[in-house]
Amino acid sequence: MKLDPISKYAVKETKLRLNRLSKNLRRAAKHPEDPEAIHDLRVSIRRVVQAFKTFRELLDPAPVKKL
Repeated sequence: MKLDPISKYAVKETKLRLNRLSKNLRRAAKHPEDPEAIHDLRVSIRRVVQAFKTFRELLDPAPVKKL
C-alpha cells in the first residue's frame, strides 16, 4: 500500500518519537537517580502520546492499540 505524503510524515515522526522514548527509557533505567534522565523520559512519553493523538486518523490502529 502506497502512503500519501502526510501519512508518510505521520509514520516517520511517530517512529522518531518512539525511538527517542526507547533511548530515554534505557537511559533512565541505567541512571534512576538522574533527574534529567527522568525528565527526558517523561517528556518523551508525552510526545509519543501526543503523536498518537495527533496522527490517529493517519496511523494503522492495530500496532498503536497493542502498545
